Amino acid sequence: MSFDLTGSLSDTPAKGGTGMANPLISVLVPIYNVAQWLDECIASIVSQTERDLEIILIDDASTDGSGDIADAWAARDERIIVVHKPENLGLYDSRNVSVRMAQGDYVAFVDSDDYIKPDMLSKMLALLRREDADIVVCGWSDITSSGVIDHPLYVETGTTGDAEFALSYCIPEVADPRYNGCLWTKLFKRSAILGDDGQPIPFDASRKCCEDAAWIIKVLMRIEKAVFLNECLYQYRESRLQSTTTKAFVDSKYAWDAMQAFAEGRDLLEAAGFSAASNVAQRTLLQRQRCIGTSIICGDEETYRYCVDHYLRDVFGWFAANASGRHFVWVMKRLVRRIQLAGRHALAKRARRSGGQS
Repeated sequence: MSFDLTGSLSDTPAKGGTGMANPLISVLVPIYNVAQWLDECIASIVSQTERDLEIILIDDASTDGSGDIADAWAARDERIIVVHKPENLGLYDSRNVSVRMAQGDYVAFVDSDDYIKPDMLSKMLALLRREDADIVVCGWSDITSSGVIDHPLYVETGTTGDAEFALSYCIPEVADPRYNGCLWTKLFKRSAILGDDGQPIPFDASRKCCEDAAWIIKVLMRIEKAVFLNECLYQYRESRLQSTTTKAFVDSKYAWDAMQAFAEGRDLLEAAGFSAASNVAQRTLLQRQRCIGTSIICGDEETYRYCVDHYLRDVFGWFAANASGRHFVWVMKRLVRRIQLAGRHALAKRARRSGGQS
């Protein structure tokens, strides 16, 4: 099934695939200019050993033929629904459209330049049901130009925990390699992603980067039970140049939104009394320093001034509340980096004043 999306988000049709009444799992795939990888992505979903799927492909006004590729797949598989947005409104608008359309008892997210192993959904579903959990988390593999790097979980398959455990595990302190705050390594019970109003928790569509992290925090704060599956079932294509993660290092708007997303998560956790708030506060500080660097590259003086204001005071304030040997090392790295960035900023200002001549 394929149709164009017109009108506001509230007008989005909510319907399952043709012939798929009450699908078990809704797989949500945002698409924008990924023609090079899209066939592999969709093929990995339609070939899942779990067949009871609703596959929702949201084409965000692609210009490279990605929408045609999605339509071709929909013509061959009745489980696929394709939505063509009339204008490019960004990743998180596409996520909002797809979660409102999803009719499955469970919800999974797959990015359109990645792919998943054939038994990913069946294994995750079996464990989720066995433990009667709200969410199951698996490991992933980075697909890089130099090879594959696996990121298995640091707990045994079948390990369970409450919201506090899940938050601290998925969003640990910066030096901890367990970070798993992404959407795509998780299968959600549909009820876990609904707010108090019974509607899907929305993504902030005005953001360009890291809104997934803020959304995950909002979801994990509400769950009663998470379960972990220690296999690398998701295949993440790390090196795509146009990814939002890459853009955060060269575009101050993306870097700003990354900082603000983590700041929102920090504020929510602090207000609710979750201990994971300190981890997210540390990550917010790191994103703030990255935003300083990106604002220098972009010549964005307003963002630079906002981010540097009391930055070191805030870093040392965080350390005062979380003092330890390893945190002292981290804080010293922030201090050194801040001095380096101050030098870069001075050179950049001098170059701008002289018309780019050194």
